[in-house]
Amino acid sequence: MLANTGRTPGANFPRRTLEEALGYVEGVLNAAGNGTLDEKRLATAVFKLKGVSTLSQVKLAALRQYGLLTGKNAALRPSKLCRELALAEGDKRLLLLQDAFLSCAPFKKLYMNYVKSTPTITNMAIYASTELHINPGKKQEFMDVFVAGLSLAGLGRSDGEQVEVLEAAGPAQPDEIAVESEDEDVISGDGEAPATLKTTPGRSGPVIEIKIDPTLDPDKLEKQLAVLRRFGLV
Repeated sequence: MLANTGRTPGANFPRRTLEEALGYVEGVLNAAGNGTLDEKRLATAVFKLKGVSTLSQVKLAALRQYGLLTGKNAALRPSKLCRELALAEGDKRLLLLQDAFLSCAPFKKLYMNYVKSTPTITNMAIYASTELHINPGKKQEFMDVFVAGLSLAGLGRSDGEQVEVLEAAGPAQPDEIAVESEDEDVISGDGEAPATLKTTPGRSGPVIEIKIDPTLDPDKLEKQLAVLRRFGLV
């Protein structure tokens, strides 16, 4: 009989940390290529085990719960999140780590309940057991995995028994950038308002909003558009 993987009894949760799961991303992508892989190949090629076992199933369950694998065991496929994490760096990677961590429903519910507060691990564990239906015998393991992932994803930090649960960083305020041109008259001459760009970092890259004064005469409007074309923005 297989050991409990967090599914029964009690609510489902990853039995491996987010950090460990991330360590398998490259192996998953190499093994799957542009297609899929089955449970046995995942166990041998990625987890480096002799075959399908309780341990491989625990690891597979964690990859699913962090949103890194999709599909049935006979045709497992790396998710979009998995592929993006393999390439992302800096702030983009941090946002993706938050997505992965919060893909686990109990983790997300616990996080949302305590965000912007500083609860104790004991109180969080009680909430997890009574409100999220985590097996009481597994609540310490649940909290260990939760706190580790919370820290890795930049969503909190622990100091002994206390955990500071931080609000997820949203997109930065838009930066307004005046388009520069060798011809000052094109952008700001004659008291005309300059064309501006608003760039807002997003999870799929910057979102750019271009504002051009529509009251400009056609010649100046065309010159502004020419400048934007030169920057590859239109």
